[in-house]
Amino acid sequence: PPGSATARTHAAEITECAFRFLKAVEDLDMSDQVQDSIQIRVGVHSGAAIGGVAGIVMPRFALFGDTPNIAGQMEQKSTPNRIHVSAATHALIAREYDLEARPESVVLEGGTEMSTYWLKGKRAAAAAAGSPGKKGRRSKTSTNALVVSSAQRKNVRMAE
Repeated sequence: PPGSATARTHAAEITECAFRFLKAVEDLDMSDQVQDSIQIRVGVHSGAAIGGVAGIVMPRFALFGDTPNIAGQMEQKSTPNRIHVSAATHALIAREYDLEARPESVVLEGGTEMSTYWLKGKRAAAAAAGSPGKKGRRSKTSTNALVVSSAQRKNVRMAE
């Protein structure tokens, strides 16, 4: 359920994953490449989703529903090397992370306006406490979607 300990843990884990993506891109040795660096955009949204294998010729696991779609739009409306967070995810992680409200509302497909946030980092007290939460049974109804894309528009979609 939204706001449950499991939902908060999932949101914190996907947030940590986003930070690891940014760190990995920052630490890339691009000295032997044409470009000296790459940039990624990250979008995070929390909510319900359905996942399953789709396709006959080339079966792939896919997520369906508003949550992965909104996460994709959060990524599209993000800026390079920043983590763009929806209000739903903000509500789940605000105690442990520093977030900055984005000054302007984001207009999603269909015309819906949403208040969003930039994720700045983990709060000092939360960082000292350690991991985002206990490992345990996963909720089947709570999903956090993370969408990352590079400047070359190769998308990587992840969810738990």
